[in-house]
Amino acid sequence: MKKFFYNIITSIIIGIIVGLIIFIFATILLKVVNIQIKLFPYNIYFLPIVGLIIIYLTELNNKKCKNSMEQLFNSFSSKKKLSIIILPFQVITTWLSHLVGASVGREGVAVQLGGVIGQRIPNKSSFDHKFLTLLGMGAGFSALFGVWIAGLFFAFEMGKLSYKKYYYWGYLALVTIISKNIVVFLGLQHYKHIINFNYEFITIKTSIIFTISCLILISCGILFSISLKKFKVFLSQ
Repeated sequence: MKKFFYNIITSIIIGIIVGLIIFIFATILLKVVNIQIKLFPYNIYFLPIVGLIIIYLTELNNKKCKNSMEQLFNSFSSKKKLSIIILPFQVITTWLSHLVGASVGREGVAVQLGGVIGQRIPNKSSFDHKFLTLLGMGAGFSALFGVWIAGLFFAFEMGKLSYKKYYYWGYLALVTIISKNIVVFLGLQHYKHIINFNYEFITIKTSIIFTISCLILISCGILFSISLKKFKVFLSQ
């Protein structure tokens, strides 16, 4: 019961802290994007300058922030805690990149922020280093996009967790629900698109089209992943 209590408290703390950090990050990011739209197309001339600034900041931090996503995944096995400097680095560089119109995304930042926070939480629970990291990653994904179920499955997939271990589901569901509701409570507006589903749409023809489309998309994803790895090896030679 004592371990269970600490596990619950740890999950709640991670969910709250990640939710607060993501709320600040996303709220300011939306304002930055609005400014970027008003400044377009003149802001794109500052892309090289921002790129140099990011490179300078990366080198300034002794490469602690370089390939931070890769470092995060590698930390599963190495049990090495990532530098806390990644938090302000990722937030500031993402704001700057969006300001000048760079297509850098935001989901990776949310996952990294959550992962680092999960690793840095004082741990009296029975969670190991890897699961603490995954709790933070799932919470970050959930809070940014407002999709706690997707955040839960994202953590499972990234950590290659066993679906048969029921306690994973409970703690991940708890942390993703809390982080999502924290940002909603504070007023962050998530993008939504409501689809009016019509059951008459389900026919043999549409089912076949849907299945083929899924297979094509999966194949494209696998091909992209393999190509990316091969291309990195090629460039490093």
